[in-house]
Amino acid sequence: MKNLSIFGRSLNNPIVNTISYAEFIRAFGQYVVWIIMSIYLYEVRGLTYVDVGIVALAGGLLSFPASLAWGNLVDRIGRRLVGLMVPTANIIIFSGMFFDIFLGGPTWILILFYVITNPVSSAQYINDGALISDTTEESDRVEAFSRTRVAGNIGIGLGLVIGGIIATFNYSAVFVAPAVGSLIEFILYFYRIRDTRNQSTIEQSVSTGHKIFIPRNDLFFIAAAILTTSAYFVSGMFESPITPLFLSSKYGFATYYITALFAINTVVVILFQNSINVVTGKWKDSVRISSGLALYAVGYLIIGLTPFFPVVAMAIIVLTLGENLQVPATMAFITRLAPQNRRGGYLGFASAVGSLIYPFRPLVGTIILAALIFSPVELWGTFSLMCAATSVIFLLFSMSHRAGKGRK
Repeated sequence: MKNLSIFGRSLNNPIVNTISYAEFIRAFGQYVVWIIMSIYLYEVRGLTYVDVGIVALAGGLLSFPASLAWGNLVDRIGRRLVGLMVPTANIIIFSGMFFDIFLGGPTWILILFYVITNPVSSAQYINDGALISDTTEESDRVEAFSRTRVAGNIGIGLGLVIGGIIATFNYSAVFVAPAVGSLIEFILYFYRIRDTRNQSTIEQSVSTGHKIFIPRNDLFFIAAAILTTSAYFVSGMFESPITPLFLSSKYGFATYYITALFAINTVVVILFQNSINVVTGKWKDSVRISSGLALYAVGYLIIGLTPFFPVVAMAIIVLTLGENLQVPATMAFITRLAPQNRRGGYLGFASAVGSLIYPFRPLVGTIILAALIFSPVELWGTFSLMCAATSVIFLLFSMSHRAGKGRK
């Protein structure tokens, strides 16, 4: 019988385990920052809904060239070195944000640090994805990515509860945890992460030098990267800043209620991720992704029905089950398509595609929010329709290409 513990079967993989520890630490400190920052910029620094969306847009657009460069660096200088560079940058960034808020510094400096977190996060995504893919078999990747995700969500849950309470008294104190956590992450990667590149990856990266890699001849991968990114675009309307802004300004939820809802999201991930992996173990990745988007569509509809907290909490549970289907399957789907000797370059390209599309998510979301804030049903019905349409398109695309390409 399969192990139904929250961490899945025991993967005897020190790289996956180390990344899971690091994911817990960074999620504990960093995730609450993304939620608190949108509220803080709106309520304390006086930015409008659209202003907050533009700030997020700027950070995302900056990630586009950064992702292409990081993908090349991950293959060229190695996974370990990049893994050490990222927490070093985060120590500087979150320390700067802490001092700006604590000392009442200029808003533009705070926004600058906030924007820089995006390209640094893209490096983390590319590097960790390459490390996990290098050291796991294809059949184990959904579980490996699920394990790091569960560890991260445990960190998110604890961080949201503690961070939400702290933010009620002092916003600046929220930024201490990610700075300290980044230091711990650096130590973990220094002692426990090795360079996992094989010889062909090293030779390929040397032969191409500093050229930015784009998989021009792999049209299926390009299309898959665009579609998976589009799926994240519509499902990610739940993420900051749209949901916190809506819940605080329209439904009148206090900060601790909002962070409690995000904590519910993390608890559902922790408790049900592995069970969902077992139940859907024979499903193709494309079916998991499409089904996940369908659940998001249902969850969004429920949010718009009433400001009654238990109903909103139920909606969060439904869309989180969709998240459990979509996220690890998407990572497995993309890494399976990336050849081993150019894995960093492929993942860097996929991240760069995301950097061109993701940034418009908060901008589009906040514009829709401003236009439809008077009608929660129309607002969340719009987001629901976007998810449903993307679910159908993704499934049709995958079905039309599977036979000819032999890909899942």
